Amino acid sequence: MRWKVRAEQGDLKAAAEARQLSDRLGLNPLALMRLRAEVEHVDEVENRGKRRRETSVPQRKNPPKDDPRSSLYAV
Repeated sequence: MRWKVRAEQGDLKAAAEARQLSDRLGLNPLALMRLRAEVEHVDEVENRGKRRRETSVPQRKNPPKDDPRSSLYAV
């Protein structure tokens, strides 16, 4: 962030711009709250994806073991 560097050197306009950008981008706790940002836990997201993949992939009854296409599926 070049605005931040210029602000640290004493440029007040740059300091104001850096503050406004941090508010828009959600780089501070108050901005995160205003944007209603939610932090997801990695384990929950991985489990949700795993369950979705298990239900969306059609299971073949007797897939050939030497066929490389048996591990492919459409998303």
